Amino acid sequence: MISVLPTLGHVGPFVLYTFTVLIDLGIVAGLGWLYLSAKTDGVAQAGRWVDAGLAATLGGLIGARLGYVFANWAYFGTHFGEAIRIWEGGLAWPGAIAGGAIVLWGYCRLRGESFWPIADALTFPILILAALSWIGCATNACAPGREAAPGMLPSWFTVDWPDAFGIKALRWPTQIIGAVWSLLLIPGLWLVRDREWPIGARPLLAIAGIALGAFALAFTRGDQAPQLIGLRLDAVASGMVMVVSLFLFWRRWMPAARRKVGGNGNTPLQVQSDHP
Repeated sequence: MISVLPTLGHVGPFVLYTFTVLIDLGIVAGLGWLYLSAKTDGVAQAGRWVDAGLAATLGGLIGARLGYVFANWAYFGTHFGEAIRIWEGGLAWPGAIAGGAIVLWGYCRLRGESFWPIADALTFPILILAALSWIGCATNACAPGREAAPGMLPSWFTVDWPDAFGIKALRWPTQIIGAVWSLLLIPGLWLVRDREWPIGARPLLAIAGIALGAFALAFTRGDQAPQLIGLRLDAVASGMVMVVSLFLFWRRWMPAARRKVGGNGNTPLQVQSDHP
């Protein structure tokens, strides 16, 4: 059963944790996508984009861990030495987005690269990583669904999976829905790839879509979480990411939309390639 597959085996003394392997595969695929996306303008630029992707990956991992530690400060405040033990699990995806974006922006500033084209190329890798994260949670019993009361859900819609404590029960298929939702966003954004949107609009929509799914699914989760304003903290964080992403999308889209309808209404929408 996929929900009880925390490890895939061993390579010498090293344990192959399923979640880690899936995330690593997503990172490698994303870096490959970045390379291919930039190669049309030369191998040198492709190498710089891969370096930018590595920087964003490092920032994402640090941000994800910091976000998790902050959300669970009631524990880590008295066990501060465990905060750096990222290999023991505990990542928060809103922190990954924030950390990855900040470090990528800083890298682009230092190297004189254009931030938004690289971010645009990361649209589909971000969605793939989101789907793999949900699948990884299913294998490792993290983010489990709430127990479904008899008759609440059709039997075919429930999963008999354990939570983080190993307690099996009929549950909401939260991780499956999260993975499917993330994967469905890929063809959705692919179908509109030829629309004349400003560069950088698509990753913002992708992040907003991921956040929408995470926000809705937070109400189906059965694990414990810190509370804020009467809601799960992860739901609040996902809602904030969605609002910020949509606001930034609006900020990038509106000037171009005004140019399109400006004058006699026949001005074509120009695709922007902003530099930091």
